This record gives sequence, structure tokens and C-alpha cells, in this order.
Amino acid sequence: MEKQVEYEALRAEILQSMQIVKNYRSLLYTIVVAALAFAFEKNEAILFLVPFFAIIPIYLLSLHQIDSTIRIGAYIYVFIEPETDINWETRLYNYDKLHINEYSTKKLSVDSYQCLSLCCIILSVLKLNYCCIDLNLFFTIFVQIIISALCIYIFKNKKIDYLLLKEKYINEWKEIQRIENET
Repeated sequence: MEKQVEYEALRAEILQSMQIVKNYRSLLYTIVVAALAFAFEKNEAILFLVPFFAIIPIYLLSLHQIDSTIRIGAYIYVFIEPETDINWETRLYNYDKLHINEYSTKKLSVDSYQCLSLCCIILSVLKLNYCCIDLNLFFTIFVQIIISALCIYIFKNKKIDYLLLKEKYINEWKEIQRIENET
């Protein structure tokens, strides 16, 4: 019965974490829409880059929540499911291995960040006043390049491979289990 209580508490934590990721996405949309509305009103190219002050931090926070959720699932897989008739994480892991490039909730949860980033960059480029070559134009172009490079770096290097990360955590929890069994 103790494993069942632990399982239910951890599943509740997973559900809460998933809700937090959804809340982050809602917050992201709210901030980006408000910032873009202001940028359209002022019609300044640099202002279309303001949403990045929300996009990048919220993206990183979402990745942290997703990482935590995967770690909890791996814990359930290693420590709870083998001793009970609960098999959700085991079945989910087997399903993910079987259907490896077909569907990924992780991928879907971060695509919006990449799409919004691309849209903001494009809008900023389109709003540049190419007729008036001045310091403001060059500064905005410089900022666009820096933000684009930063986004490419973050989206490429911080991207989570769901299955590899799950396997990593499963192996780490198994190592902890092995150490506990030896003592």
C-alpha cells in the first residue's frame, strides 16, 4: 500500500508539472501578444524584439519542468512499478521506444516558442526602415542578428531528446537502486 501512496503523490506531481508547462505557454502568449500590440502601435522594428525578454526565459523554465517530469516518471519506472501492478510508465516508455519519431509531446510543447521567435524576428525585419540608413537601423539589425543567434543556440543546444533523457534518468535511478541494495 505504501508504494501506491507514493505513486499517487508522484503522479499528482507530474500532473501539476504538466499544468505548469501549460500555464507557462499561456503566459507566453499573453506577454507576446501584448508586446506585439505595443510594437505595432509604435511601428518600430526594435520593439518587435521585446517579446524575446519573455520567450527565452519562459522556454528555459518550461524545459526545466519537462525535465523534472521525465525524472519523476523514470523514478516511478525503477522504484515503484516493478513492485506493484502499476505499469503506466513502463508502458509509456515501451510505447515511446516503439514509436520513436512519430509523436512527442515534448516536441509539441516547445514548437510554439520557436514559431513565436521566428515570427518576431520576421516582423522586426519587415518593419525596418531601409530608406533611412542611420545608427538606429544598424543597431536594430545588430540586435536582430544577436537574438537570432541566441535563439538558434538555445533551441539547438537546450533541446531535450525525450527518450534519451528518460533512458538517462532510468539508468541513474537504477544506479541509485543498486547502491541502496548493496548497503
